[in-house]
Amino acid sequence: MLADKARARLASGALLDSHALAGIVVRSFFEWMFDEPFLDEWEFVVDATWHWRRSIAQKGAADPALKQRVVDWIIGVLRRSRFQSVFGEGWSSPECYSVVLQPFLISPAINYVDVVVAVTSLPGHERRPVGDLVAEALRQQHPFPILERYVEQPVGDIPANSVVFIPFDTALAKCDPRHADQLVFGAGRRACPGMALARSTLQALLEATIGHERLQPCVGYRWSGRRNDGKETLPETVFQITSFARALAGLLIPGLGCTVS
Repeated sequence: MLADKARARLASGALLDSHALAGIVVRSFFEWMFDEPFLDEWEFVVDATWHWRRSIAQKGAADPALKQRVVDWIIGVLRRSRFQSVFGEGWSSPECYSVVLQPFLISPAINYVDVVVAVTSLPGHERRPVGDLVAEALRQQHPFPILERYVEQPVGDIPANSVVFIPFDTALAKCDPRHADQLVFGAGRRACPGMALARSTLQALLEATIGHERLQPCVGYRWSGRRNDGKETLPETVFQITSFARALAGLLIPGLGCTVS
């Protein structure tokens, strides 16, 4: 479905830029899950993924009204869908609607665009096997430069009740390169169950678009924590400094950290 929509856009003569890619991802996942068309009037959902992206990359606060509009929308969709009976009225709680909103709409819209940008930035990408391109892009441009985990029980030299920060790039560099692109999807209980779906759909999307002159994922691309470091505007820099200061103060002054959003 992703590949078909991408081919159709390219065939129409339109540019396949970062926003168009995000829209194709959102529409494809929505229609696959709910078996109904994604309406043009829901374009605000695609717009909102850029606000979440900006917030995640610490480049600014997301528009709270737009985020709430998306939440209200997905709750309404879920309540009239075949999934209604799974949680019933519970779909209105963040613990429930996030099960669909985050992994099937927001995260793919962000991460798929990141990977396509990374792939088209690799030297000679038009002549390389797409599977190899996906593996290298996931290894080099995964969205987790640092992992954070809370350790309840002592592990080796790490005492119980510790917060551990793991430099993920270093970990990937030391692991077997044949498995690096799998490790970015997590491991153990925290492993992402959608790894096979993500890799197969990414490969199909790239096979349908790589080398086309109107594939321009860098056009309009912004707010990436990995690729835009050092290119912050003044307001973005101020936001990052303020957020860091609040987080640091929260560690030093109990209760203050709850103000960070």
